[in-house]
Amino acid sequence: EELHLWIGQTLWDKLTKDELEQHLNIVVNQLRLGAHLLKNQEDKNQLALFMLRVGEKASSSSAFLTAASHLNLGIELLGSPRQQWRDQYNLSLALYSATAEVEYCNGNFERMDELIASVLEHAQNLDDKIRCLTLSIYSLGSRNEINK
Repeated sequence: EELHLWIGQTLWDKLTKDELEQHLNIVVNQLRLGAHLLKNQEDKNQLALFMLRVGEKASSSSAFLTAASHLNLGIELLGSPRQQWRDQYNLSLALYSATAEVEYCNGNFERMDELIASVLEHAQNLDDKIRCLTLSIYSLGSRNEINK
């Protein structure tokens, strides 16, 4: 785990921005294996952003289980829910919304409902809620619960 973290951090530090973008999956896969060893919250936040990017790429390729794994780890890296929404509002909103969508695609409606509830509780305005409200409507329709 320490070796993977070291490899991931070395790649992260040494690669140019373009190289990092090109090899992001490799870097993220190394970092995620040692993610629980990260102590610095800034590093955790950066890895959470990487998890969002890789998760969205996986989702766009219909690799929803992989996407969910990356995105859920991204949420976990941000710390407690209260801390997440206070300190990393935009990243939290993006992670929670994207994760809710892939959990919908995976048929994990219970987790999706939890994520949507968190977004609706913490979102600062209607525009920030729209993505999850729309997903909630789709979900209710697909579960034949539209009358709720």
